[in-house]
Amino acid sequence: VSVQVSGYRPVTVLGQVRQPGRYPFSFGLDVRGAAAIAGGYDRRASFDRAVIFRSSKQCDAGPETPLFPGDTVEVLRRTF
Repeated sequence: VSVQVSGYRPVTVLGQVRQPGRYPFSFGLDVRGAAAIAGGYDRRASFDRAVIFRSSKQCDAGPETPLFPGDTVEVLRRTF
């Protein structure tokens, strides 16, 4: 028996990005890459703070934090 994965659950990108939404997952994707896929950071975005929601858990993240299929990442607002 052979199994081939045809696709992974998408990553949802929310918060201070230009085009929030659901995007296809690819291996090696991190928070910074997800923000880039979502059109880049908004002018109010924090470049070093985000929150990842994974399996009903919430954890703080930085730009190089890896993402997994089905993750939701929220780019936080910069504090002045």
